[in-house]
Amino acid sequence: MVILHRYSRWIFALFKFFFINPFFLVSVTSFDTIQPDIVYRRKGDILLGGLFPLHTYNEAKRYCDAIRDLSALKNLEGMIYAVDRINAQDNLLSNITLGFEIYDSCFDFAVTIARSLNFLPRKRAFDCAIQDITDGDDTNQCQKLWDYGQLTGVIGAQKSECTIEAAMLLGTDAIPVVSYLSTSDELSNRDKYPYFMRTVPPDKLQVKVIRDIVLLYEWSFVNFLYSDDSYGQTAFRDFTSEEENYDFCISFSQEISSYWTASDFTDLVRTLRTDPYSRAKVVILFMYMEQAKSLMEAVQRENAIYDFTWVVSDGIAVDGVRALTGVEDVAAGTLAVIPFSNRLVEFDLQFYTKEYKDDPNPWGEEFQHYYCSNNLFCPSNNTEHVADYSTTDTLVMDSVYAFAYAMDEMSKDLCTNSTEPKMCLLTAVSNGSLLYSYLRHVRFVSLANGIVTFDEKGDAGGKYSIENYQLDVDGVLRRTRVGTWTDLLPDAVRLNIDDTLVKFYLNTTVNGSVSYDPPMSVCSEPCAMGLVKTFYSDKLCCWECNECLPNETLLNSTTCSACEYDTWPNLNKTSCVTTVKIFFEDAQGLGWMMISLSCLGILLASINIVGILLNLKHYLIRAMEPVLTVSMFVGIILALVSTAMHTLTPHPAVCFFLRMGLGVSLTLIYVPFAIKTIRCYRTYKMAKKTGSREEADLWNRKKQVLLITVAVVAQLIICTAWMVTTPLDFIRTISYSESGEVYHHDACVVPYFQPIGDIVFNAIFMTVGCVFSILARALPDNNYEIRLFAFSLFGTEILFFSVTVPYFTTTSDYRSLLYVATGLNINSIFVLFCVFSPKLYIACFGSDKSEPEAEEDTEGAIQSGMQGVYRPRLKSRSSSLSLAGNIRTRSRATMVTVKEVEISEFSSI
Repeated sequence: MVILHRYSRWIFALFKFFFINPFFLVSVTSFDTIQPDIVYRRKGDILLGGLFPLHTYNEAKRYCDAIRDLSALKNLEGMIYAVDRINAQDNLLSNITLGFEIYDSCFDFAVTIARSLNFLPRKRAFDCAIQDITDGDDTNQCQKLWDYGQLTGVIGAQKSECTIEAAMLLGTDAIPVVSYLSTSDELSNRDKYPYFMRTVPPDKLQVKVIRDIVLLYEWSFVNFLYSDDSYGQTAFRDFTSEEENYDFCISFSQEISSYWTASDFTDLVRTLRTDPYSRAKVVILFMYMEQAKSLMEAVQRENAIYDFTWVVSDGIAVDGVRALTGVEDVAAGTLAVIPFSNRLVEFDLQFYTKEYKDDPNPWGEEFQHYYCSNNLFCPSNNTEHVADYSTTDTLVMDSVYAFAYAMDEMSKDLCTNSTEPKMCLLTAVSNGSLLYSYLRHVRFVSLANGIVTFDEKGDAGGKYSIENYQLDVDGVLRRTRVGTWTDLLPDAVRLNIDDTLVKFYLNTTVNGSVSYDPPMSVCSEPCAMGLVKTFYSDKLCCWECNECLPNETLLNSTTCSACEYDTWPNLNKTSCVTTVKIFFEDAQGLGWMMISLSCLGILLASINIVGILLNLKHYLIRAMEPVLTVSMFVGIILALVSTAMHTLTPHPAVCFFLRMGLGVSLTLIYVPFAIKTIRCYRTYKMAKKTGSREEADLWNRKKQVLLITVAVVAQLIICTAWMVTTPLDFIRTISYSESGEVYHHDACVVPYFQPIGDIVFNAIFMTVGCVFSILARALPDNNYEIRLFAFSLFGTEILFFSVTVPYFTTTSDYRSLLYVATGLNINSIFVLFCVFSPKLYIACFGSDKSEPEAEEDTEGAIQSGMQGVYRPRLKSRSSSLSLAGNIRTRSRATMVTVKEVEISEFSSI
C-alpha cells in the first residue's frame, strides 16, 4: 500500500497516457488549465534529451510559473555548449551530429513524468499518428519529427525526486539517464534503476562530508532539517547512523514539506530557539533552495539573524548565493557542500555576455528580462562577479561527454569495419542496454573537472567542494571555496579546510561587531578537571558534571575508580598516591598549642596532687573536703586527657572517651564549685539567722557524692543521646601540599552542637556558683577563698563565651573542636591556679606549717576583726559548723573557735 501511494501520481499519468489520451487527446488540448509542453529542439543524427528545472510548479494554479535561479538556465546552456563543442571536434563522434530535445521539468516529479513521456518511443510514434489525423493529407508531418534524430539518452533531472521518476519510467524502454546533480542514495540501486548513472557522488558521501565538518569544529549538538522526499529522508537516515558511531547528537530534526507556508517556517524557527534546541547553534539543511530561503526569511522575521550557523547540502548550494538575495545577512557564515566542479572560463564569458533576444532558446529571453531587471543578468555587466554563480554547468557537460565518449567507443568497437559506420552506430545506440554497458566503463578527461569515471553502481567519484558564504564590505554576499573533501584519500586527510579563509557570523561581541570565530554548538560544556559526566537519558551529548567521591580517581570521562585504604587521589584525580599522616589537619599552630597546654595542665595537676599527698598533715590540707577535691581533680585530669586524644588514631574507645570527656569533666569540676559556693552562702545566712548557738544545716559527704553522681548521670544521658543520633565514627580529611604530596588527618566525628550543648548544660552549675559567690560576698576579708571561687567561675564564663565565637565562625569543623579543646585546657589550668595552687603554696612554703594555737587577744582586736559580723564556730573537724556563743567574750576558748572557723572556711574544699 505504501508503494502504491508513493507512486500513485505517476501511475495515474501512465494510465492516462495509455488509456485515456488515445480517445480524448484532441479535446483536452483545448482546456486552458493544461500547460502545453515547451520544447527546445535541435536536429541531429542522435538526440539527447534534457530535463532542467527552469520554473517552479504551482500546485494551486497547476502551472509552472515562478522562474528559478539563474543557475538553472546556465545548466541548460552548459548542455548546448557541450553538444556544440562535440560536434565541432573531429576526433570525437566523427561524421555524427548530436542534437537535443530539452524540456522544463518545473522542479516537480509529476511534471517530470509528463515531460519524460515525450522521450518514450511509443509516445513519439503516437504523436506522429495524431499529427496524421489532425493534418489530414499531410502524410509527411510524422516523418519530419523523426528527422530531428533518434533519441538515445536523457540528461537530467536535477532534483532527486524527479530523477527517480524519470529513471524508472525511461528504464522501461532501456533509455539511459545520466544526471548531473541528483544525489539520492536510492538511485544507486541498480535493480530499481538499471539504466541510471550520474556525474556526482551519492548522498551517503555528502553526509560523510557534513559529518567530518561537524567533527572538525567539535560541534556535538546539531539540528537537522530535511526535505520530505527521497533526497532528504535518505540523507537523514544516513546521518542518524553516523550519529551512532561518532560523538555528536541530533538535537532536533524536522521534515520540511514543499507545501509549507510562511507561518509553518516561523513556528519552526521559534521551536529552534527554545531550550535545549537553542544550544545547537549549527543547523544542517538537506533540502532545496526554495525551502532554505523560506526558512531564512522566517529567521529574519524573528530577528534571529545571529542565532544559527547553516551547513547546507548541494540541493541549496547548486543555485549559488544569488538565489539568497534578500536574506544575505542570515546566510552569511554558511558552509555549503557541493559536488566538486570547476569553472569553465570560456563558457562563463559566453553565457554572461549572451544576448537572448534572437536566440532559439525559448526560455532565455524570459530569464534575461527577469534578472536584468534586478541588475543580475544583463549582458553589459555579467562578467564582474561570475564567481558568485554556480559551476554545476560543467557537471552537465560531463554528462553529455559521457554519452559522446561511450558512443565513440561503440563506434570504434562495432563499426570500424562497417561499410556504413554511421548507420552502424545509429543501429547500435538504439540498443539502450548496450549503450549503458559502454557508459558504465567510460573514462575521459573533463573540460574542467579532471578525470571522470563511474563505479559499478553508476556513481561518480566522491569529491566535494566546501564553500563559505561571506559578506563583502558593501554587504554583498559572496561565496569562497575554503576546502575540499575527497573519498579516495585516507580518513584523516579527506577533509581539507583552510580555517584562515572561513568566516562565521554567529557571535556578536560587546560593542556590536561580529566575531568570525567558529560557534560553540554543544549541549553541555566540557567538565572541569576531576569531574565526571552524568548523561541525561540516552542523549550522550547532554550531561551534567559531577564530582567523583572524595576517595575516587577519574578513570575516564564517565567513570570513577575508588582508591585503596591509605591511598588518595592526587590533586588532578588521575591516580592514587599513598597519604602522609599529619596530627592537626589545617590548624597546625592551634593544634600544637592545644597539646602543649594539655601537657602543661597534666604536669601542673600532677604537681598539685603530689604536693597534697606529701602535705596531708598540714592543717590546710587536712581541712579540704575530700569528695569535692577528688571530683575536681578527676574532672581536670579527664578534661586534659580527653583533649589530648585529638592526636590519637581514631578508635571507637578513643572517640567514646573524647565525646564523653568534655561534658563529664565540666560536670565533675563545676558541680563541686556550685556545692561550695552554696555552702559558703548558707553558712553565712544560717549564722545570721540563728544566733550564736544554732547549727547550720549543711551538706555532708554522702549528699555531696549523691549530688555529683546525679549531675554526672544527667550529663551521661545527654552524651548518650548525642551518640544515638550520631553514632561513633571518624572522618578522614585530606590536604595537598604545593609539591603535590597528599596528607591525611583522621578525627572522630563529633556532632556540631554537642560541645556547645555540654557547655550550656554545665553553664547551669557555673551560673549557680557565680550567683551564690555574689550572695556570699559579705564574708569577712580574711575569708578570701570565696573571692577566688568567684574569680575562677567568672573567668570560666568569659573564656567559654570567647571560645564559642571562633567555634561558630570558623569554616573547619575540626578547627572548631580545637578551639573548644584549647579553651578547656586553659580553663583547667586556670582552675588549678585559682583553687589548689594557693593552698599548696602555703602548705609547702608558708612559715607556719602546723595548726595554729589559740591565743589571747584584746577586745579591740576581736572587734576589729569581727564587729558587725556573725562568726560560726567549729563543732568538730569532720562535722558541720556552728555559731559561737558570745562573740564579745574575750576568753581563750572563744578566740580559738574564731580561728578555727576562719581556717575551716579557707580549707574546707
